[in-house]
Amino acid sequence: EALSEDTIRITLQLSEPGTVWCGATAPDGGSATYCRPSDLQDTNTGADCHYEYHIKGSPSQGTTFKELVPTAYQDVQIEVNRIAEAAIGGLGTGTPLSAQTGFEILCFAQDAWDIRSQAAYSAGNGSPNFVAPGAPNGATLNEVLALLTSAIAYSEEGVALVTLDLTAPVVSPFQARAPPTSESSLEVVFGLDEAATLYCLALMSGAPTPHVSRIAAEGVSVTCNVAQFNAGSCSSLVLTLPSLRKGQAYDIHCHAEDDN
Repeated sequence: EALSEDTIRITLQLSEPGTVWCGATAPDGGSATYCRPSDLQDTNTGADCHYEYHIKGSPSQGTTFKELVPTAYQDVQIEVNRIAEAAIGGLGTGTPLSAQTGFEILCFAQDAWDIRSQAAYSAGNGSPNFVAPGAPNGATLNEVLALLTSAIAYSEEGVALVTLDLTAPVVSPFQARAPPTSESSLEVVFGLDEAATLYCLALMSGAPTPHVSRIAAEGVSVTCNVAQFNAGSCSSLVLTLPSLRKGQAYDIHCHAEDDN
């Protein structure tokens, strides 16, 4: 679940004691700066996007998010707030997650069999033919991708998770003017820093400040949608307030809402 504009929390269980790591990445079709699911590989630890190294991340880059799991089938939670760029050994530059952005969460788990078996043997409970495991047993790449596919199947957005947008749109610049060709209207020239709708209501100067619900219900609006914003068309918009009295002073009250 998304906790904030830059933090995602994952809740999961393991079938046996071990350790689990999780990391965020861009979905397939997203930026190639990151190790997208289709970029992950398990054949060359000395190349970018080796799945285990990438998910385990880098403590120095703030991209290591892990939890020890002492008990099987017990909920554990991991909070992820940075994403790593593609690099050898999972050492890619880490940057904070962006607000209202789709991320896919990759998780890698390994058991503690090497530690547990050695401890049992050392306590006198092992076989005379005991050979210490060389390493713990870890999830395969196919298992990592299968978990991701399962998470996406339960997502309404088509990706594993979308971070929240808790910030109101910023209206800048903002200029109110009387157009030279009309005696019964005013104009608001404005820009938006994200896809949003601006509502404006003109009231006679000195009238009580209206509630935002009245501005939205009775005012005039202009919407900048996502496609327009991405095309750079939302930096200089014009909203016209019609049917005003000639020569009357007005206060213009405006309210902006995004589509979150």
